[in-house]
Amino acid sequence: MNEAHDIGDCLESVRHWADEIIVFDSGSTDGTPALCRELGARVFETDWPGDGPQKNRALAQAHSDWVLCLDADERATPELRAEIDFILTNGTPHAGFSTPRRSSFCGRFMKHSGWWPDRIQRLFKRDRARFTDVSVHPSLILDGTLGKFNSPIIHFSIPDIKEALDKMNAYSSAGAQILFERGKRASLSQAIGHGLWAFIRTYLIQLGFLDAKMARANFLISVIVSTYNRPDALALVLAQCLAQTDTNYEVIVADDGSGEPTRTVIQVAANQTDLAVSHVWQPDQGFRAAAIRNQGIAQARGEYLIFLDGDCVPQGDFIARHRALAETGWMVTGSRILLNEALTSDLLTQRLSLTQANLRFWVRQRCAQRSNKLLPLFIKLPDFAQRRVNGFKWRGIKSCNLAAWTVDVHAINGFDEAFSGWGHEDADFVARLYNAGVRRKKGFYATEVLHLWHQEQPRDNASLNYQRVLEVLQSKRIWARHGLDQALTN
Repeated sequence: MNEAHDIGDCLESVRHWADEIIVFDSGSTDGTPALCRELGARVFETDWPGDGPQKNRALAQAHSDWVLCLDADERATPELRAEIDFILTNGTPHAGFSTPRRSSFCGRFMKHSGWWPDRIQRLFKRDRARFTDVSVHPSLILDGTLGKFNSPIIHFSIPDIKEALDKMNAYSSAGAQILFERGKRASLSQAIGHGLWAFIRTYLIQLGFLDAKMARANFLISVIVSTYNRPDALALVLAQCLAQTDTNYEVIVADDGSGEPTRTVIQVAANQTDLAVSHVWQPDQGFRAAAIRNQGIAQARGEYLIFLDGDCVPQGDFIARHRALAETGWMVTGSRILLNEALTSDLLTQRLSLTQANLRFWVRQRCAQRSNKLLPLFIKLPDFAQRRVNGFKWRGIKSCNLAAWTVDVHAINGFDEAFSGWGHEDADFVARLYNAGVRRKKGFYATEVLHLWHQEQPRDNASLNYQRVLEVLQSKRIWARHGLDQALTN
């Protein structure tokens, strides 16, 4: 009921894949039924008999042999759909499957506290399953064996503390009513004991205290470098990428249709390092940055993604600084130092070398107005409160230096390939992450890159793309309609 803010992205995650979509609505007043019909669902408007009975009503209306049951705040990931397709194509002896569920709490995806992997039974054969007739958290009764999927459902469960308290009150009242009807009573000492045990189990035994810490582990980082027919700049960028103080990372060059010279540069760089360097390529059909970045994401093995343009040269501690700022529930938008045409030319023709650049060198460049900043090259600041951006703000969003957790990027279906030509596909990406509860940090005085000069891209579609971002912010849409799932299934 009243799930218009959530259910659109839920249906988008399956609408081009499922044979049918069935929605049962119980008195919504926010336009939920109309939105679901617009997205191709068969909608039944009924009373609310409780969670279990309502699910059984929906099950009775299904026509397909297999049923995937989703709540409005859940999303089927492309990887999960691929696993389901495999068993539908090849057959299975099981009557149902469990899948892990990755849930967010107040904008942060939880990794402990019993919230992960949180296996739930959601795919089953229609004629071999039904739900228990209870009003809260019904169980699935399965006639047959249960298999396991590895890929998760994404669950945007509780966006803020207010909803957490509202859900706690609703579920506790419903649970108390069920126990009362069964003739069970509880004492004050039992209530205190249950509460104390729940805290010990969740916070200590299930390692919930780790969810409160910043993600500082030595996770693998995937650096995705976008490029198009600028092999001299790419060679300089890759040389710096492969000379980092941090060593636990891979480099993926996302190539928007470059020719053989670019392939040669990548091969030379790969041959000079033990780090993993890979190359994804698509035909040259105009500016399609979103599509090639999605291919890079699909190739990535890292838990954390850093997006870098092939004309943005990182400093030696670039990855280490991004790692230090990485925090569950947050993305980082990095900063850049602009180099003019003359300094860019000197660097690319090797008349000047970055490996020999010192304070005197950069002071001379700044005084000659060949670069627009000096201090961020030598002053590095730690994570602090002023990095955190309140709300959504356009300023500072640039995909030439941007980092986010892989699970968050998959949860919004990556970059939206509906954006054509230059402009605002990065703002759309950040806006949908923001709608999904991921907040933004600014990476100034930590993650600066040297942005080589280049001619400006034509901005014919900038106005249209800007309007698309405004629509995303207004609708609170999360899912890219033409996004990462296409790259994952190709």
